[in-house]
Amino acid sequence: MHRLYHSLLISILFSGSVLCQEAEKNLQNQSTLIDALKEEQIGNRQKAIELFIKLKYAPETKGVSNYYLARIYREQGKHDEAMSAIEESILSEPQNKWYLILKANLAEDYGQFQIIAQVYQKLSQLEPDNYTYYDNAALNYLKAEELENALVVLNAAQLNFGILPPICIKKSKILVLQKKKKKALSILEECLEKYPGHSELIEEILTIANDENNSILLNKYGPKISNSENQNQQS
Repeated sequence: MHRLYHSLLISILFSGSVLCQEAEKNLQNQSTLIDALKEEQIGNRQKAIELFIKLKYAPETKGVSNYYLARIYREQGKHDEAMSAIEESILSEPQNKWYLILKANLAEDYGQFQIIAQVYQKLSQLEPDNYTYYDNAALNYLKAEELENALVVLNAAQLNFGILPPICIKKSKILVLQKKKKKALSILEECLEKYPGHSELIEEILTIANDENNSILLNKYGPKISNSENQNQQS
């Protein structure tokens, strides 16, 4: 019984000692982080880098220190180092939108359209009510010639925001590129039912109808666009 009590006491004291050491280490890291931020703010980049590097592996400072390292490396034109640092930040805090936005900005510097698109797609999942994220993701998937992924993003936007002319028009343009003009027309006409007289939708329909020599659609929608233009002139 005495031995058991003695062992338990040692265990408690050891655990307490470890916790104290960890707390002290955390305080030191926080102090170093403050110093690093001050150096970065006054423009002493090299000193800031040295301090941030000391913190880049500590769990409680890994995200923020790598974020600032990425910013400094970007200013110095060190793209690979910047991208590597921001990846570490994202691994540390996957839900931090500012880390993701910096990664997108870094990718934009070098025209890495697929990476940009993937980041904005992730952001659209984190903040589903921000339409700009969907738009940026779809646009950059198009630049990367990943048409299916662009459609996936636009379909997600439609699920969240409903059938909107800008979404339908973008989807129709992609479908035309995929030589799926009938499906493109179907999407545009479905949207037009909800937004009757919408001139941009009608113009898209007429463009496809013209390419297809579809006299039925040209006769159906041609007068509507004329009436819309006359109304705009009168107003």
